[in-house]
Order: sequence, then structure tokens, then C-alpha cells
Amino acid sequence: MARRGLPLIALCTLLSFAYIHVSLEKHWLAEQPRLSSALTLLLSGFFCFILSFFTRLIPGAEDRIVHDTHQADDNIGLLSPSSPVEFKFRDTRPPLPERPDQLSLPIIVVLIVVRLEALHAVNLQRQCATTGIEPFLPFVLYVFDIFTTRRRWVGPDPLDPDDPWRNIFDDIREWFTGPRVSMSLTGVAIFFISWSTSMASGYKTPSGYACLHPIDSRANVVFLQVLGLTLDAVICVCLWRLLMWSRSAKQRIRSSGLVLVCSGLAMAVVSLVAAFWASNQETFDFGSWSLIDTVVDGFAFAVFVASGVWWMCETSAPVPATIITMCLGVWSSGYLTLYYGDWIRYSLSGAYFPLWFITFASILYIRYQAGIGKFLMVVLIGTTFIATFRASIRWRDAFPRHPLSDLIYKANIESDRYRARVATSKSLHVALSTYEELHPGRAAPPNFAEWYSQAQGTFVIDDFAQIDADLEPFWNMSPDTLRKGANILTSVPGVHTITIKDGQVTHSDAGDEGQNRDLLDLVQLIERFSVHLPDMVLPINLGSAPRILPSWETAHSKSTAEHISSGHIRYRENVAAKDYRRMQWAACPEDSAARRNVAWKNEELCEDCVKEHSKGPIIYDRDKSFETCSQPDLGYLHEFYMTNPKLAPIQEMLPLFSFAKTESFKDILIPLPRVMQDEEPDITWGFGRRFDSLFYQADLGKEMKSSQILRGSSKYRLLELLAGNHASGDVATVVIGEPLADFRYERVKVSEANKVGPLKVGLRGGDACEGDYCKLAKQLYGTDDEGAEPLEYRYIVVLDEADGPSKQFMRTLRSKSVPFVSTIFRTWYTERLQPWLHYVPIDPRFQSLHTTYLFFTGTEDRQTINGMDTNMQARTKDGEYIAQQGQKWADQVLQQKDMEVYLFRLLLEWGRLIDENREVVGFRKTDEGKLDNIGFSQGTVS
Repeated sequence: MARRGLPLIALCTLLSFAYIHVSLEKHWLAEQPRLSSALTLLLSGFFCFILSFFTRLIPGAEDRIVHDTHQADDNIGLLSPSSPVEFKFRDTRPPLPERPDQLSLPIIVVLIVVRLEALHAVNLQRQCATTGIEPFLPFVLYVFDIFTTRRRWVGPDPLDPDDPWRNIFDDIREWFTGPRVSMSLTGVAIFFISWSTSMASGYKTPSGYACLHPIDSRANVVFLQVLGLTLDAVICVCLWRLLMWSRSAKQRIRSSGLVLVCSGLAMAVVSLVAAFWASNQETFDFGSWSLIDTVVDGFAFAVFVASGVWWMCETSAPVPATIITMCLGVWSSGYLTLYYGDWIRYSLSGAYFPLWFITFASILYIRYQAGIGKFLMVVLIGTTFIATFRASIRWRDAFPRHPLSDLIYKANIESDRYRARVATSKSLHVALSTYEELHPGRAAPPNFAEWYSQAQGTFVIDDFAQIDADLEPFWNMSPDTLRKGANILTSVPGVHTITIKDGQVTHSDAGDEGQNRDLLDLVQLIERFSVHLPDMVLPINLGSAPRILPSWETAHSKSTAEHISSGHIRYRENVAAKDYRRMQWAACPEDSAARRNVAWKNEELCEDCVKEHSKGPIIYDRDKSFETCSQPDLGYLHEFYMTNPKLAPIQEMLPLFSFAKTESFKDILIPLPRVMQDEEPDITWGFGRRFDSLFYQADLGKEMKSSQILRGSSKYRLLELLAGNHASGDVATVVIGEPLADFRYERVKVSEANKVGPLKVGLRGGDACEGDYCKLAKQLYGTDDEGAEPLEYRYIVVLDEADGPSKQFMRTLRSKSVPFVSTIFRTWYTERLQPWLHYVPIDPRFQSLHTTYLFFTGTEDRQTINGMDTNMQARTKDGEYIAQQGQKWADQVLQQKDMEVYLFRLLLEWGRLIDENREVVGFRKTDEGKLDNIGFSQGTVS
């Protein structure tokens, strides 16, 4: 058969592999793996049959394949020893194998099914996997080829084997004569290609999703990875044995399609059996399965299989595998070099070695395999030198000052700007002008003068950006629709009602003493200004979790009014965690990362998820850190996405007033007096007397329904990070500074980093939680029921709870301790607090925790870091300053008066939204310069 079309076939193989490689990381096999793989295989087989009709477009594809039974004697092997190296495409086909029997096809199908099951098992415990095993497939195939075609590597017979003057050097010289040189050098090249690719692709930062030794086994996962590698090699060899006897390229592709179809049917059977078996088993999946994605993946996989087996049969099994691995290794090592110097890739050897090894190994392999010209060799070497030079001049990030010192300094500047922005108005006229500047084309709400009078004595007067953001989507809905929507919500379970009628405020019976108290507190707050409000019905959500969760399409649809008018809303009584997670991703913009990439990929840190809000590993943009739609990895790193909601979300764009929400939800935020003020007072100790330790005590709770909570929730990941049994490969990134030297990033073992500064971490509430997972948590981290007082410590970690922000945050903020806050929830007061001035922000992935903590405690006279006495001085004064500023600012802008002013402003804006004449009513300045108040058109007594 002519081989003129082989370059095109190789290009198709490489391009389709590149797509599949990226697709696997996004969605393929991410959720419902057996079903999606069965459909993908079936579609791939169908597409292979279609592609077989287009083989005539490939030059030489229509030539009939003539099998020479004496190929083994004609030096046709993995490398053709007698072929001159100048040939661009050598005949590298191995000897024709024996004719396959009738069991060949079933055996291949069984191997593929077992391989996919092994892949599925590894994906379920990807956090325990070892990176860099799969790139050794070419070397395994090459070793197989060597042992199955040994006679091709026999050198010439000695001229005189009985020569008494022969020595060992003569034997060595003759052993390396002829084809053995090609065999040895090619083997060395393939090994270093595999090893370099393994090293480059394995340079990753762990995500923090825990591999727990009592329920997970690294050894088992590594065994499955090695088994998968072995099965890949066996499948390639069996396919090659089967397809080498095809009489044409068309028949080869159709035979490949038959294998795929049979494998797909077998996987479908396995999927059905597994579905029945797992009906009562714990299941937990990530990602979003899509039929369109499966069709596209099926076509790409069909192209890969069709072109790959064609290439393999025209050369040998190791050749396509080696070239693909080589391209992957060049890409990975080039990526390392390109981004060398940041906080993740700061190892000079880690950037240089993979690139140089794979460059020379690739040149050596291609030189003996395909005889490339000198020009391409010069290009490869030149590119390597340029990349190396670039990495050399771009030295790793170094800082004359600690990054946190800069952030604290900038936080003070930003706080001064905020103070000036929110407290500009010293008169009603200035306040009105400021409102009109911030809301072009819109008058202030009615009774604005009464609100301004009520706001006297508070600090924040001019900027209520959270109110504007919460209400903006509702301007697209008519007043009648909004009023009907509020009335509909009053009948939804878990929604309570506050009614304002003729200035009188009443509330519904919540059926719970605590919730009735919360409603009464809100009523008493509203009664201070209710005479200035129109009649309205306020649906109130007293739960910690937000409720309004329409999809992005629903939130921007004009059909909401029709749903509300019909009285039917989309609401489910019971929602599973995986469905809850899908709903939240569906509420994100169509071009967001959560919609584009929701794959189950938990073994490494999602760099794209943190780079927009972080400077290195440290949060510097608080507002962007709340954009959960750009951080799909939080789906397996935060308990909010991993547990069934206590109250099901409402999938319509309706007005519901809640205390907290994430980006996906459309609730309207309000203050709850109990959350803000019902806390124990601070202890009398000053900052200097408190223990110089980082404190965190997780509440075990009453139940734990999934082992995934132990692996992925914030509190257990933090316990595992600070108190777990770490493997030798678990590392953390810290910023260190030596005397008379710049600060820099350093990678250190987690177990060593935990010893540098004192820690006080543990579990509490062990008696209330029962079940196997509760027992496992107690076994891993122990329990401390002594009731330690957190405020006895200087630095306190405050994490979100399963369904909302921490209830301990306000107490910690009002104390003389420093809150280390990790949260994804916005509240009414979020915009009022300045990170790095009033509290210390911590990313939910905890990649900056050690750096942040050691900044305050220092490393002087403490445990060495990687054998170095860094002697970094403690910033105790900075810690005390943050504690003082947070306490002082909370007393200034988070008091009951501030809640009253915020709620008054919110309800004035809401009253205008539901007014039929909302474009007319308002408080504005007339052309004569007088202030004119056009009041609400209904139900106000003012």
C-alpha cells in the first residue's frame, strides 16, 4: 500500500487526540461515566463506518494491501536497520502476525470494558492518583516489540569466533554493530520521552481535596493506573494483530468501528447492571453530561481511532504512541518554561530538565525513526535555547517587601477612599445630588428626605451598592408581577411573611419560637420608619441558605410574568446535592467557567479559578473572590455544593428577602438583628496576652451522609491540612525572607510547615454525631469537648457553615482577635468591610494559609524551613492593628442604627419598584431648585 498519505493521517491523529485530551478535562466521562462512555463508543463506531467512505481522499488509500508472509525476513520491524537514515518515511512495519481467530474481537471488547472500568475507578479517587504513569505507554509497547521480534536485532556473526586474540572489547563492538545500535538508541530515546513527559505533566499543585487513608488507598489507585497502562498496551497490540489482516484501509476502519460498537454495547450492559447494583449505594458525581458533547466527542474519538489504527498498521504500535507522547511532553514542558517564575512553577530545574531531555530525546528518536533533516533539528535546539534563555532572565518572583505588607498598606488607602465615598453628604441637597450621580436618569425614591433624616448619626450615607445590585434585575419586571410574585412566595414552605398596611407592621406565625423572635426583631426594626412606606408584603427567608435560584435563561426571560400570573412556579420538595449543584451552575452566565467546565477534576489546583482574584496564592480582589461562577472547582471544595439543601431552592425570578447569598442566587439581602447582635461579649484579655496561635475548632454537627464531605468540605480539608497524616509528597507554598535578602516563594512539606507556627485545631460536638462517617472523623482528628474559648487566641479561622456564613464571624470581628475568614457568601455588610484591614481573607482552597499565618507569627527562633533558618520577624503589630481596626469599624458601621438605615433605604427602593407609577414617583429637585417629593401612589400614611 502506498504511504503518501501518512503525514495527513498522523496530523489527523494528533489533532483529534489534542481535542480529546482537552475534552476529557472538561466533560467527557465526568458524570454518568458508564452511560456517557457507552454512547461515545457507539457513536464513534457509527462515525467510523461513515469515515470509511472517505478513505479514497487519502493518497494511496485505495491501494490493495498485499501481505508478504516473508516480511520477517526482510528487515521490516520497528526500525529498519538496512534502511538509510535519509528516508523521510521508513517502512517500520513489524512482521505480519498470525491470523487472528474468532475470539480476538470478544477479547478486545472485554479488555476495553475492563479498561474503562479501571479509568472510572481511578477518576473516583483521582486525588489519590500518581501523576505521570500514563506517558510510559510508548516504552511498554516498544519493549513488547523488542521481545516479539528479537531475531531482527541479531548482529552479524563474528569473522573468527575461535580467534584466541579476541577480547571483551571485540565482543562489545560486535554487539553494538548493525541493528542493535538503532534498537538501543531508539529505546533510550523513547524512555526519556516518556520520562520527560511524565515529569512535565506531573508538576502540579494539589487542590486540597483529601485522600483519606482509612477509606482511600493510594496503593490501590496506583495499581489501577498501572493496570490501565498495561491494558492500553495490550489493547493496542491486539488491535494491531486484528487489523493487520485487513485487505484495505476501508476495511480496517470498518473493523475498528465494529470493535467500538461492540464495546459500546458491552458498556451499556455494564451500565445497566451497575445502575441496579448501585441503587442503594452512596453516589456522588460532578460535571454535567450533555448529549451534544457526547456526539462531538464521539466524532473526535472516531477520527482518532480511524487515523490512529491506520498510522499504527502502516508503521508499528509504538510509533503513534511515541509521537503523541512526544508532542504532549513538548507542550507540557514548554508551558512550564513559559510560566516559570510564578508561585507555582518556581523550580529552575523543574523548568529546564523536562524541556532539554524531551528535546534531545525527540531528536534522537525522530533521527533514527524518520530521518528528519538537519533544519528541523536546528529548529528544535534553537527553540530550546530560546526558552531556556527566557527562563534564565525571568528569575523567580522575589519581593523587597512581604506581599502581605503591601496588601495591608493598600487596604488602608482603599479604606480611606471608601470612607470618603460613603460619607460625602453633609446636607440633603448634597445627598440627593450624590444619588443622582450614582443613578443616572433615576430620581431618588419617595420620602428620601425622611430617610436622610433617619440616617443622621450613621457613617454610611451615600453608597448602597449592594441594594442597587440586588434590585437591578427586578426593574425588568412590572410592578404587578412583583406584587403577585411576593404573594405567591408566602405559600412556599420555609418562607415567612411581614406585612405593612397603613403603616402597621405584622408578621406571620413561623411555628418556631426562635424564628418568631427573628420576625419580631425585624418588625420592630421596620416599625421605626413604617409610616413612610407603602403597603407591601415582604416574603422573608430566615434560613441560612439563599433560596431564589433561577437559571440564567429564566432570570433574563420575559416569560416570568406568565409563570407568576398562572400561579405555578418551579419548586421541588426534595433536591439532591448533585441536582442542587447543577442548578447553581445553570444560574451562571452562559460564557462562565461554571457552564463551560464543570468536570470532575479534583486532583490539582484550578489555576484559572484563582488567578482572577489572587496575587500569587493570596487574595487581593475580594469582590472577584465572590464570583463563584468563575470557580467551578468549588463544587467539590465547599460543603454548600456537596449537601442536600434543607429547603429546596425556588427556580423562578421572585422577590425573597434573605440574609446571605452566593453569586448564583437572586435573593435580596437584608440584615437580621439576631445574627448581628446576639453574641457573647469579648473576653477582657488584650491582644498581647492572647495565645500566639492559629485557632480552629470544627463543629462535627449531628449527621454526615457522605464520605465526600470528609474529603472536600472546607472544615475537614482544613483539619486534614493542619492536623492530618500527610504523605511525603504533600507540599505547601510559603513566602520566606532571610536577613538582607528578598522575600521569595518556597515549597515545603506540609508536615514541616505545620511545625513552624503553633496551631490549635480539632473537633467539637462528637457526642451529637452518629454514624460511620462521624466515627471516621473522630478517628482521624479526635474530639475536644472541653469547650475551648476561641477568643483566647490571637488568630481565629472563621469558615462558612454548610448552608451559609459562619455565625461566629461577628463575635470574632468585634473582639481583639484577628479573624481569618474564608467565605463565598455575600451579606448586606460585605461591602462595608475592607479585607486586610478589618479581617484577613483566606481562599477556600487554603493555598495561602501557611504564608498568611507565618507572616504574623514569624519564623524567628522557630522550626527551620527546608533546613534554613529564615529568621523572618513576626508582624505582631500588624495583627494587633487589624484586630483593632475591625473591632472599631464594626462598632461604627454595624450597629442596630446601621441596620435600620439600610433596611429603610432598601424598602423605599422596593416600594418604588412595586408602585404602578414608579417612573413618576420619587424625590427630586425641580427646575426652580426646590425639593419635590412625589409620594407612593398607594397605602402610605406619611
